[in-house]
Amino acid sequence: MRLNNNKALVLVGLLLCSTVHAIEFQSPIKLDDPVILKQVEPDKKLVEHKPPNIMPYQIPTFTGAPVDYKQIKPAIDAKKKINGDAIFQIINKCYPLKSGFGLEVNLRGGINYKPPTSSSSSTSTTVVQTYDSQSYYAGIVANMPLYSDIEIDKDRKVEYQRREQTAMTIKEMLTAVAAKRRAERMMGLYLSLEKRAQARIETGVAPVEEQIGYLEKVATTQGELDAAEASIEGSRLALIGQCRPEVLDEVNNYILSEIQ
Repeated sequence: MRLNNNKALVLVGLLLCSTVHAIEFQSPIKLDDPVILKQVEPDKKLVEHKPPNIMPYQIPTFTGAPVDYKQIKPAIDAKKKINGDAIFQIINKCYPLKSGFGLEVNLRGGINYKPPTSSSSSTSTTVVQTYDSQSYYAGIVANMPLYSDIEIDKDRKVEYQRREQTAMTIKEMLTAVAAKRRAERMMGLYLSLEKRAQARIETGVAPVEEQIGYLEKVATTQGELDAAEASIEGSRLALIGQCRPEVLDEVNNYILSEIQ
């Protein structure tokens, strides 16, 4: 019986101890406690980050070059025309062979003197009469090669084909120059409109599709411009390729001055 009483006392003591500890743990925390402040305050100051300045996406132009859309390339000068007839005549004259559309006649002149003679029974004496016009002879000889009708017709057909090809080459060159001038004019307009669309999109008054449409037109026009320049170069080389070496540079410079 006494043993049970001792156990009861021990249990009561344990309960009292746990209650005291619980009361201590539930006591209010002091915020100005230096131990707590040391745990809360960081060792270093926080770095202040500014918001990033992110610009909106801007669609680049086709060329990428700065363009003032208020300044447009001048219109095509309608007064500047290429003299196709002059180019045709020059190319035909600078061909190495002579033309087969005319007779090939070579003239050769000459003069001769025939002194008079007097003869006797024993000797023969030659007497020179200086002022005797009957002793002098002058003549002009015309040399013309003999051609059959078949040979003449064949040569003329070959030259006609060459002239016809020259005319077609000049036509292609004139067409290409006209296409180049038109493409250059359209390129100036499209570049201006493309740059204007970029500015409108930046201010938020136009959709992105506006600039994309002009960008595609600029790309297409650039292809037309490249094709025209290639055709011009091909025609120019074909024309000057028919000329003699000694006149080739002169003819080439004239053609370049015409197609500018």
